[in-house]
Formats: sequence, structure tokens, C-alpha cells
Amino acid sequence: MLYGGYKYAIRFDDATADTAGTAKPLVEMRLGFRVGPGGSLVFMGATTIQEQLQALRELHITQLETERIVLRDSTGIMRGLLGTAENGTHIIFYDSEGRQKAGFGVSKSFEPAMAFFDAEQNQRLVLGMVEGWPGMVFRDAANQRRVALQTQEQGASLFFFDAREKRRAAIGMYQDAAAVNLADAQEIDRAGLTSDPQGTSLVFFDGKGKKRIGLGILREENPLFGFFSEEGLPRMSMTAFGRYPGLSLFGTNRAEAVMEVGTNGPQVQLFGPNRKSLWKTP
Repeated sequence: MLYGGYKYAIRFDDATADTAGTAKPLVEMRLGFRVGPGGSLVFMGATTIQEQLQALRELHITQLETERIVLRDSTGIMRGLLGTAENGTHIIFYDSEGRQKAGFGVSKSFEPAMAFFDAEQNQRLVLGMVEGWPGMVFRDAANQRRVALQTQEQGASLFFFDAREKRRAAIGMYQDAAAVNLADAQEIDRAGLTSDPQGTSLVFFDGKGKKRIGLGILREENPLFGFFSEEGLPRMSMTAFGRYPGLSLFGTNRAEAVMEVGTNGPQVQLFGPNRKSLWKTP
């Protein structure tokens, strides 16, 4: 049942045929209506009940124009709303107590979105499009974002947030790389696990987000373990190429001391500027 005295345009088909049996053409005209006793729909210009009933019988509505349509139950409580506003067009559904429970709409930037609400009318789940890409957000009872799914052209990411809405963990894909990241209370990444065509690695970061420890398997299936300076530069690495282990110590981002075990036994070598060999044994 329609409520509210809104103006609207009606396009109808007068099904009455003329004397030659030819149906009359579609006619478009603008009518107004108001709400009568008991919520009945009253057409402007029709004064008696008989005229009202006759008008309804003769109308075949194919187009209805209005800014808002409200649906109410038998007790008068609003249960549905279809309307337009400055921020877009929306459909809203309400429960038996008149509380908003779900909504669907299109924003003024023409991005669709769907939202679900709890008993306190807090927004708990939103599904929509952002710049043409779908996403989803879960919120807690305090309306804080806790989980978010974001997609983009070359990948997708799933984020987890704490009670202060700080990002603490993420799982994602970008092109051929898959990653898992853990962050501290300041949203600084502290650990990351990555797998891509170059290999698989586990990296630990300090409070400034600088890489300090790394452990991984390279593309050639050789394991590697390394320590890094406060600037994120390599300082020590241990590896095993095939059956032969090695230890390297770095100075200005280049190996200055190397100890390895090869087919001829152990070997130690020291390097100077431009990686010039200064000493080695045997």
C-alpha cells in the first residue's frame, strides 16, 4: 500500500475499444493522489467512492514516477523504503519494530553497495564496489572495521583489524606473488611470508619497518639465512649451494669475508675495495 501525498506521473492503457473495435492508444497524463481513510489511495479530482473504484478499474499503470515509496505493515510500521537522496538511490528494509536491517543502493558516484545492520542498527557488513572493483567490510558492535576484503586489477587482499581499527594482519595476492603479513599495534609490518617465482621467504622487521632477519629458499632451491643492519643492508648470510655450505660477512653492502666448503675442502677469503682479493686459504 502506498503512503504519502506525492505527485507522480502515470502511463496507462484505457482498454475501452471504440465502436469500430479498435483499442485506444496509450495515454500519458500527470495525476496527483492523497491518502484517504485507512490508508486508501485517493485520486485527485474523483470525489465519490464509485469514481475512485472506476478510476482504478480503468487504469493499467505501466509507469510510476515518484521520489519515495514507503511500505508499511498492517500496524502502520514502516517495513520498506524505496527512494532517492543527495547521496544516491536506495532500498531499505526494516524489522517489525521499525529498525533498519538491510539496505541496497547506488551512490552519487554510481557505485553499488549493500549493507546489513544488527539489532542496534549498527552497520555490520557492507558489500560494494570501489572504483569498479568489488570489496567487503565486516564491522563489530562498536562500528569498528575488523575484516576487509579488497580486490584490484592484478590481485586481492584480506585485511584484519584490532579493536582500535588498526591493521594487524593481511593475506594477499599480487600478480604471481602470495603473501602473509603481520603488523604491530602501530600498523608497522613486523613479519612477512612471501612466495613468488623467485622463491619463498620469511622476513622479520624492526619497529621502524626495516628488514632485519630473512630466511628463505631461492629459485634454485638453495636455502638462505641472513641478518640485516638498521638500514636494511645485508651484514651476514649463511647458505648451502647444492651440498656445499657457505658463510659471508658484508661491509658496505658487499661480501668482505667468505668462508665456504667446496670439493677441495674448506676455504676462507678476504676482499678489499672493488671486491679485490686480499687473502685466502688454502
